[in-house]
Amino acid sequence: MTSLVVIDEGSAQAKATYRAENGAIVTHVVPSRVAEQAKVDINGYSGSAYFTEEGGEYTVNGDFDDIIRTNIPSYQTSEANRALVHETLRQSGFAGRPVRVAVTLPMNQFFSKVQGAPINQKLIANKKRNVLGGIKSAAGHQLAEIIDCKVYPEGIPALFDTIRNDDGSLKPGFEEGMKILVVDIGGTTTDVSVVTPDGTIESYDSFSTGVLTVVERFSELAAPEFGLKRIPRALAEEAVKTGRLKNMNVSELIQRASRNVMQTILRELEAMVSTPSLLDKILMVGGGAALMGRDLAEAMGVEVLIPEQPDMAISRGIYKLEMLKARS
Repeated sequence: MTSLVVIDEGSAQAKATYRAENGAIVTHVVPSRVAEQAKVDINGYSGSAYFTEEGGEYTVNGDFDDIIRTNIPSYQTSEANRALVHETLRQSGFAGRPVRVAVTLPMNQFFSKVQGAPINQKLIANKKRNVLGGIKSAAGHQLAEIIDCKVYPEGIPALFDTIRNDDGSLKPGFEEGMKILVVDIGGTTTDVSVVTPDGTIESYDSFSTGVLTVVERFSELAAPEFGLKRIPRALAEEAVKTGRLKNMNVSELIQRASRNVMQTILRELEAMVSTPSLLDKILMVGGGAALMGRDLAEAMGVEVLIPEQPDMAISRGIYKLEMLKARS
């Protein structure tokens, strides 16, 4: 039996949604940290090391100093991205099993502002081709067999997850004519769109700032505070997420680190939505929603929605859309 696995492979994390063997819908997260080398450990090649058909070597999910940049357009169709997709499938329990996958592109890459071609079909085709490309485990593990791949934009599917039931009907409190600002604060990009519940996109934009900008600034502030030369990225990410570095409360440093990012996002939102009062709600999703979402919405004076596990909302929304299509 072929399983559907949705992977929202953002610049900070790959977020997977799928149905477990007991029928429950579950999620799994793999950090988007990929090094351009097949790393080794005492057993030989690392279990998360890969060889691609093009001859590349990659290792996923380690606190490496030589990680590949995930915030550049070329990453989306790279061998490193393919390795991340397969490692996410392996960790999610799909080794040796046939799967259909749905993956994502940032909004400014999925859509095109060229008249007559609103969707970037060429890039989407390249993304599919890359995900379906040849790869093998350096450690000899079985890998999932990807038999089909679909591509969705980031941001917008989170609205479907938040406002619609599994049968596609609107949840209480939502109406078809509403205007909802969807703000997806990711690792290195923030995708913004004004969308109606039927999926009509009135406007959209993307800009280069996100949670990893906060992580980098936090590392700069925290390292001298604790007499360290550097704070490993994995440790800094966990601190920004939990408010604690080891056993110490670092919430004040995190607030300082996030201040500039919040101001940048707020300026972009105000430029895009000149009259916030015309919006019915703001939906904040992505890894930065819990960190900055309520403060941003309060500054704009609009009711905010932050779903449970906001970083998983895009992946869940795509899964719900795919299941609804399969039943229709």
